[in-house]
Amino acid sequence: MKYAYITARLNNSFVESSGHLIKNMIASCEFNGYQCSPLNFTFFHNHKYGNCYTFNSYFSDNPKLITRFQGPGYGLKMELFLNQKEYVANLATEAGIRVLVHRRGSMPFPEDTGMTIMPGRSTSVGIKQLKFSRLPPPHGVCSNRGKITDFYNKYVGSSYSKLSCLKDFLGQKLSKTNSLYTDRDIDDHFTKIQIFYEDLIYTYIDQQEAYESMNLISDLGGQLGLWLGLSAITIGELCSLLFSVGRSLPNTWFGGSKTSPVIHSRKIALTDVMPISKIEPASLEDMYDDLCPEQAKYIPPDIIKTKSDLYNIKGSDI
Repeated sequence: MKYAYITARLNNSFVESSGHLIKNMIASCEFNGYQCSPLNFTFFHNHKYGNCYTFNSYFSDNPKLITRFQGPGYGLKMELFLNQKEYVANLATEAGIRVLVHRRGSMPFPEDTGMTIMPGRSTSVGIKQLKFSRLPPPHGVCSNRGKITDFYNKYVGSSYSKLSCLKDFLGQKLSKTNSLYTDRDIDDHFTKIQIFYEDLIYTYIDQQEAYESMNLISDLGGQLGLWLGLSAITIGELCSLLFSVGRSLPNTWFGGSKTSPVIHSRKIALTDVMPISKIEPASLEDMYDDLCPEQAKYIPPDIIKTKSDLYNIKGSDI
């Protein structure tokens, strides 16, 4: 914490020059099959890790770099020189580099969500794009306040100083030493990393209300209609039924006089007999036997006992 307090009071240019520079760290760089350079990296200072650099930064003056294919051959490949000999024992608690993949334009926090890349190893990182849309309060802890934008510090130029002179002299002396590295040195000071898209499918997750107020009202109405029968249609049918029953009740129930139903009778006379065919007496006798008593009384007996014509009987009201 003391180191973070001290560096926070210093100029960004001085802090960057005092730490590991990106131009000294990159041994090789390639993106989407093309060579990249330290110009594609943007500096920002972190209170825990010191000098940090963002590749393809939103705040860079260089054109945005994009890839349209998936797989390791179309991502970012880097071979980095870590130079552990310049680590400060009281400040550096681990060896390697800290890598964080974040959305372009967002503020990175490598101390919370990053990953550590070991020296002397080759590491591959496959990524997929996923986006969440969350509901505002009272459904969660999110708010509608403005988005966090530019957290990067703006850079200012620095003038020549005594410290800069000492660093230049030290660089000239170091350039005269043997720069050949053994296998042990490579394992201790170099690492390789490649970051690429595993899939180009864009996944979007939208958070919705699980139970709205209208759903509550609808469910209550359904339960009342199902268990209590209090729907408008049921009440209307019940009123219609009561009205029909009331009209069909006898008038005596409502204080009226008792009346008897009127039965109208009709009498039929036998007139205007017309012959239609000739039938043998034996056949008429069989017909007479098949007729019921109420039907047989309308047929004259002489027609059945003698051979004669069968007449059609026409009736009229009396």
